[in-house]
Amino acid sequence: MKKISIIVPCYNAEKYLDTLMPSLLQQTIGLSDMEIILVDDASTDQTYKKLLAFEKQYPEQIMIIHLEENGRQGRARNIALSYASGKYIGFVDSDDYVEKDMYEMLVEKAETYDADMVGARIVRHEQEGIFLMPNDLPSDKLVCVQSPNDRMSLILHGGSGGICTKIFRRDWICSNKLFFPEYTYFEDNYWLAMACLYIDKFYILDKVCYHYIDHQESTVNKIDDVAIRNRLDIQLQKLHGYVQRGFFKEYYPGIEALFCRTYYIDTLVHMYRHCPGMIKRYEKEMKKQVVTMFPHCRENPILMEQDRIFLETAFEEMPTESLIMWMKEVYCI
Repeated sequence: MKKISIIVPCYNAEKYLDTLMPSLLQQTIGLSDMEIILVDDASTDQTYKKLLAFEKQYPEQIMIIHLEENGRQGRARNIALSYASGKYIGFVDSDDYVEKDMYEMLVEKAETYDADMVGARIVRHEQEGIFLMPNDLPSDKLVCVQSPNDRMSLILHGGSGGICTKIFRRDWICSNKLFFPEYTYFEDNYWLAMACLYIDKFYILDKVCYHYIDHQESTVNKIDDVAIRNRLDIQLQKLHGYVQRGFFKEYYPGIEALFCRTYYIDTLVHMYRHCPGMIKRYEKEMKKQVVTMFPHCRENPILMEQDRIFLETAFEEMPTESLIMWMKEVYCI
């Protein structure tokens, strides 16, 4: 058994692979302990050809999966998981890169503490410079989830850093039936939210290991109707997952607070920053979902005060311009 399987969905990633692949192939954990599963998700450029060249050079370490139909990252990861044989699983986006000692350090902590999840810090590369991304999880210590309060905290903050900064035990993924939504964006938000329902031990290194490259084609920068619809739908899928897996009632306050923040507030702020004209198309639908599913959300003690104040807008009829002005004032944007 390899120590780790690294899964990389690739869609039209031709121009990024020469940066990504050396960072994986030169990992200090050693190629003999790794398998790299590269999934060509029906690319229309020369991605598949470049992947085959890497596989030819490293046939014992690299596996190529070619998909005829684009199913987005969720489908690519699910298929790769069915082939993975490593004790641990790591996920990397094809347009990013990692530090060369990342997986040696993460695997060492995972084996030392028998942890379900081990992660590190992430920096974001933008035109203006390189920025350390915030981390809401405890760093440089083993955290054991031993009480409902511990689980609530993980539900609220476990998404910090995303899935690509972390590794997970493969048998733990399988036993908890953790699968990605397919044919949609933001599938990792759903997967990590469901993972946080089952993590019992985790360790986060206070060290930068992952480099996120911000560019116009990134999923988080998409601001068309498909991206906004996927963004909203994935939050509704999360609610369904909490109910289906039997966690909704016990962790209701945290789930309510998280939904109101990510579905309503964060999405409105995202639209305002990138395309304010889209707010009018979605605000009524978003307000209806919040009011219908969480009619008492303004009383939620977990929400920050400014979030409770802004949630008043979901319960009031007002012009879009007034909603935007309120948002700008409350969040200083």
